[in-house]
Amino acid sequence: MRIVKIIFLVIVVLLGLGSGTSKVMLLPDEVAFFGKTGLTEVGIQIFGAIQIIGSLMLPLKKGRFLGSLILIVTFLFSTVLILMSGNISFGIFSILPIALIILLLKLKN
Repeated sequence: MRIVKIIFLVIVVLLGLGSGTSKVMLLPDEVAFFGKTGLTEVGIQIFGAIQIIGSLMLPLKKGRFLGSLILIVTFLFSTVLILMSGNISFGIFSILPIALIILLLKLKN
């Protein structure tokens, strides 16, 4: 079970880092999508930085719970926006990282 937890942890950290980095770097797709929701470029970068911070907290036992909460909130926010934009299939797929984080919290050492 420990190996499964480590694999889930690595996947979630990489997803969070990738998602956050794309926002901090202001990739055109991110700017176009979040710009439609009213977020400014600075807001998008702050949102991405928060995701990166949450991702970096996950490997630390003392920071895992708070990092998980940060990522759940940010991924949930993005998922809601995706669903509201009408992209139902990608919105449903975007629930997977949230489910992985919750599963990670449920798995004890």
